[in-house]
Amino acid sequence: MNAVHAHDPRPIDELCACYTCRTFSRAYLRHLVVAKEMLAATLLSIHNVYTLLELVRQARLAIVAGQFEQWASSMQPGD
Repeated sequence: MNAVHAHDPRPIDELCACYTCRTFSRAYLRHLVVAKEMLAATLLSIHNVYTLLELVRQARLAIVAGQFEQWASSMQPGD
């Protein structure tokens, strides 16, 4: 709902490959949220689920490679 995003053409996360980030801008998503459109919740959920699945995929790869502790340490905020 932050007005600073009212004209922001960037996706939620420029590195994310989800449908929402590949297709919609922050400005459009903000518009949907402000207008209380149901599509806002759907698109934001798509992004959130994709992000969580990607996190789990990376964790699995780190476990298989025997590097989970290093990977988990790299995920700490501020690092």
